[in-house]
Amino acid sequence: SYRDLPLSFYEISPSFRLEQRGECVGLRRLRAFTMPDIHSFVADVDQGMEMYERYFMEYHRLLRDLNVDYAVVFRIVESFYERLKPAIVRMLSAVGKPALIELLPKMKHYWALKHEFQVVDTSEGNGQLSTVQLDVEDSERYGIFYVDRDGNKRPGVIVHTSMGSIERLMYAILETAAKAAARGEKPSLPLWLAPTQVRVIPVSPDNVEFALSLAERLNSSGIRADVDDRELTLAKRIREAERRWVPYVVVVGKREQETGRLSIRRRSDGAEYEAAADELISEIKSLTEGKPFRPLNVPMRLSRRPVFVGSS
Repeated sequence: SYRDLPLSFYEISPSFRLEQRGECVGLRRLRAFTMPDIHSFVADVDQGMEMYERYFMEYHRLLRDLNVDYAVVFRIVESFYERLKPAIVRMLSAVGKPALIELLPKMKHYWALKHEFQVVDTSEGNGQLSTVQLDVEDSERYGIFYVDRDGNKRPGVIVHTSMGSIERLMYAILETAAKAAARGEKPSLPLWLAPTQVRVIPVSPDNVEFALSLAERLNSSGIRADVDDRELTLAKRIREAERRWVPYVVVVGKREQETGRLSIRRRSDGAEYEAAADELISEIKSLTEGKPFRPLNVPMRLSRRPVFVGSS
């Protein structure tokens, strides 16, 4: 019934593609990958464009939150261009980006309009991320109809969309970090996505219990924190945190334990400053507000984590 539209179906499934050996490249191009898809059934092109714009903006927000920059490419059948041009302009204005637009002289595929968000990597190659397609043919072709308000059976329009494979998104995140490193910046993951958001490093064994209580407080506040209590020098443990791209490093010694003022290093801008635990928690929570969260899934104490080494 028209009352049920738009009606969307979502699936995430393993997908396979027989790529030639030389075409398989890291996480960018694989023979097996995990693809989330959405298919939205709508009454007509106008309702389809409402869903189209919604998906366009959702994927923009996703890539923004992953710190991934992208280019926009549209392909549209010429007979649909004037009708859909205002929506295209509206979407591009909302994200503040130009676009490459290809006009097709006639229908070549099942869709009248599609776009892709493309990421450009360190080798100047491009990888397709999210895509949305306005399918104006397959509803009738596959016998998918709805009943309109007058009781007539009609074919609809289908909006097909995917944010891109999980593996391709991982590639985009890592390529973004690699480009930052090439510019002389510190590579990093988005704060909300970093496996460890805060690493607490006790100066000596006398400070381990204080470090553990601080990390437990951070974890209970929805912040992934661990403690490097290994028998290594302070300098080496700080270097290790840098090598692991940990966003916040907190060093605690006798002074921090007595005053409650923490010595903090922030990776994003290289700042070194002092703050109370409550202030650190507030800062991180404000920067990760509205983002997904999963708790730490490894032992909090680094000394209790297994170490894997290659065979000689």
